[in-house]
Amino acid sequence: MRYKEGLTPRSFLAIIYGAFILQPIIIFTLLYAGASIIGAVQYLVILVFTEIARLYGSRLTKQEVFIAFYGLGAAASGGVFISLLFKGYLRTSSITRAFGIADKLPVWVAPPSSSEVYFIRTLFHPDWLPALSILLLGMLFFIIADLGIGMLVAQMYVEVEKLPFPLAQVSAQAIITLTERPAERLRIFVFSIIIGMIYGVLLYAIPIVGGIQAIPYPWADANEFLETKLGLYGASFGVATDLVFFATGFVIPFTVAVSQFIGAMTVWFIGNMVILKMGLWPSWLPGMKIQLAALRSALDFWASPTLGLIVAAAVMPLILHPRYLSSSIKSLSKLTGSSREAGFLPLWILLALYIVGSFGSVGLTLYLVPGFMPYWWTLILLGPIWSFIYILVSARSIGETGYQLPVPYFREGLLVFVPYKGVDIWFAPIYTPTVIGGISSVSGQGWASTVKIAELTETKISSVLKTWIIATALAIVMSYIYTSAFWMLAPVPSSYYPATIINWPISAMYTGLWVSKKLVIFRPTTLVSGFIIGSILFAIQDLLHLPFSYVGFVIGAANFIPISVSTFIGALIDRTLLVKIFGKEKWRNLKSVAVAGLLSGEGIILGFSAIWMIITKSAWILPY
Repeated sequence: MRYKEGLTPRSFLAIIYGAFILQPIIIFTLLYAGASIIGAVQYLVILVFTEIARLYGSRLTKQEVFIAFYGLGAAASGGVFISLLFKGYLRTSSITRAFGIADKLPVWVAPPSSSEVYFIRTLFHPDWLPALSILLLGMLFFIIADLGIGMLVAQMYVEVEKLPFPLAQVSAQAIITLTERPAERLRIFVFSIIIGMIYGVLLYAIPIVGGIQAIPYPWADANEFLETKLGLYGASFGVATDLVFFATGFVIPFTVAVSQFIGAMTVWFIGNMVILKMGLWPSWLPGMKIQLAALRSALDFWASPTLGLIVAAAVMPLILHPRYLSSSIKSLSKLTGSSREAGFLPLWILLALYIVGSFGSVGLTLYLVPGFMPYWWTLILLGPIWSFIYILVSARSIGETGYQLPVPYFREGLLVFVPYKGVDIWFAPIYTPTVIGGISSVSGQGWASTVKIAELTETKISSVLKTWIIATALAIVMSYIYTSAFWMLAPVPSSYYPATIINWPISAMYTGLWVSKKLVIFRPTTLVSGFIIGSILFAIQDLLHLPFSYVGFVIGAANFIPISVSTFIGALIDRTLLVKIFGKEKWRNLKSVAVAGLLSGEGIILGFSAIWMIITKSAWILPY
């Protein structure tokens, strides 16, 4: 395999476009709708870039298209400084005042409530310097640690174990088809784009432009029907309506889709009814929708056993197959010619990066919160240890199923048990997955998928690393400018940015509940039970070579049930219908291209719809 450079002046233009043009669109949609559309818009922009290059008689290489695709996403993902606005909201909110924590926040979280920044609404003010400095320093440690562990798991799962990474295959096929344009694959790609666009109009364009929800979004919720018509109290069921979930079922192994469906039904359908009848779900209320039912049941019961299942998913492969880790360490200790050509970093560099990043965040936290020193072991467990386990299993789940493994409230659940009474520790830059006011972190598992795409497109990893550094630096600078600009245009939260006025009070309430330690979700007995059950399931599946995926089962148990249902439906369509239409061998060669087209078409419509929304809604903020 011949790896080539992808970062050229032509692909660099996509990075500039992402940082300067696309990023404000992404920030606005985060504030307006509470979700990023970067994945959808990437396909739209790359399609335009490749067509322009072709019209000018200078086609882009697949390496350039991949770097443009990756750099565009990295440069446009500019929501990081929205967290500063949220922390400012926590400082001034009546909700956090009611919990008695608003005035106890240190200045490195948000300026004092008396600061004029809340009246003139700008991030360009000296009062933000402490919070900005800690945010950036914490990010630096997180980025360094993510790179170290991310490249290590990439070596494990891409180079040694060779997991399929189904959605990485889809992205790679889209890139290769747009550049090499093989006739049959291009026809399938274009036809799939048309189908994706038609569906995207129904799912996104009509609701955004016309205000009519033609298809339920994000899923068709059957909870009310189960409860009122069938008397299945507590059970959850639904179908996710985004094409990505159906399409994922086309490309992942059928056993993974089935296992995922079994895990989801075991926990959210059958399990929820069982814990309700046993009195283990005290916060259940009649008429709860899927999202609220999942949140409440997780807080009351499922968080602990699910965490046990997840730990088993990380530990058991290392126990039963230690050669995967040892082979990865051996190959990184002495890089082969192909690994060196691809651009892999030596083991000592990766370990040094992870140690510096993860332990650096521990040191920074103890510097900011010296009163937490007696409980330093908690930071070691949360950061270097738990993050390693989480990235290990999450990267494997992406490699097998395409989905990242959600692990909500681990940090919060552990901090509740620590006797420390201060508010500051809840907002410290601890390197671990977090869902409240701390800095969101731990995304090293994404490197494995990126490396897989680089391998499929024969792009040097060193090219990806250079792109990542440049795009991240531009994203940080421009995000600060654009976030401040949106705040100056209108208060955040406010009706001008509906997602904030809906979601932020809820987040503030849960922040208050966690900090005041009124929520306790981890119970050692059920956590250990989950680990034991998970270990037994994994061992049986592995030793007997059963057609069952333990990781798929855990994904279903940890994710919203509609995601697993739609993936299973997609797998059934793939296995029973599409194989018969195209033929088994032909469809196997074309399915990734078809899925890439479906997601590209839906993404194009979503991108245009978001642009239309921004143009029309921005007029609200004008003074006339």
